[in-house]
Amino acid sequence: MAPLKYLLYFLAWLLSAVTTGIYVYGIIKFRGSYSLLRKLEDGEVRRPVEVVVAARNEERRIGGLMRSLSWQPLREVVLVDDSSSDGTVRKAEEELKGVSLKVIRADGPPPGWLPKPHALELGASRVSLSSSMLFLDADVRGDLHDVIVTASTVRPGELVAFEPRFVCRTSLCRLTQPLLTSIVHGFFGFDRALNPSDRHSMMFGCCWSIDPYSFWESGGMAQVRDSIVEDRTLAVKLKERGFRLRPYDARGSLLVESWGTARDFVNLIRRVSYAVANVMSLPSYLAFSVGVTILMVWPLVMIPLAALGHPLLALGPAITYAAQAAFTAMGQRLEGIRGPWFLASPLAGALVAYGFVSARFRPISWKGRSLRPSVTGT
Repeated sequence: MAPLKYLLYFLAWLLSAVTTGIYVYGIIKFRGSYSLLRKLEDGEVRRPVEVVVAARNEERRIGGLMRSLSWQPLREVVLVDDSSSDGTVRKAEEELKGVSLKVIRADGPPPGWLPKPHALELGASRVSLSSSMLFLDADVRGDLHDVIVTASTVRPGELVAFEPRFVCRTSLCRLTQPLLTSIVHGFFGFDRALNPSDRHSMMFGCCWSIDPYSFWESGGMAQVRDSIVEDRTLAVKLKERGFRLRPYDARGSLLVESWGTARDFVNLIRRVSYAVANVMSLPSYLAFSVGVTILMVWPLVMIPLAALGHPLLALGPAITYAAQAAFTAMGQRLEGIRGPWFLASPLAGALVAYGFVSARFRPISWKGRSLRPSVTGT
């Protein structure tokens, strides 16, 4: 029994060392990513700006965006109504003041297109080539003047990405948003996006700007017509085409309503994980799923180990928990969320793990439609 005991101790401490090291690495990379965010430009607009909004059944939230855009220095707001069955258009027309509103009806995408890329393509086609295009989601709100000014400075061959502040209204959101923010900046951040030798790039789909001529020259949304993570995929394709990324810290101006339920959060994780999960072979996917699960929930192992009277074994996962909590605390601070939510990071980690593991097999709900992933790996 002694050799088996020592083997278990070795494996437990090895897993603790590896997972702790990954979180420490994430903390370091988080700082590097955040430090690359620029301050928003101020003053007057440099060129006309037109806003493109794709919305489907957003009557409850679009009013906040339209009030935020009212009386701003904009040439026009282009609203693409993606087959809404509620009063989205009526609400937008009621709330937008001092700016021209153009409404376009999108009655379903053509074959080969997903709804949002098609809606954005349709909206972009109505924007003048002499303007800057600013894409905003319907749940965006805030003091958008400096965001608009910054969008007006975009040059040909550039992609302007805005870092928003995600606003939580539920306890579940306050529990999970910090870890997701930390994962984004710690492992998929702007330090990688701005590294020319790294294929990865990123932007937040809620809020970005581009020169219209460059947009169409690159292929527009047609190049990501079938992507359920069109924002990240477009950023990668633009990087491949030599576009320069300019990331801005817009947390003081750009507020985005985050998810409210565990189902919404898990569905988001499935959606952003699907592009990775679906191209893996089945053995690789299963192995990676095990790794993600261990990384996310290993700190919880300290509870049964301590309860069973193995304090030395429990110490390893406890150290990992401290690293995970510190990593999560950085995301919580970035989002301005108050309270000790970061201390429950393993619970958020369990939801992240479940979302990734199920990404390849469970239907993904997106913009009111259910998309069933195709299992293509072998």
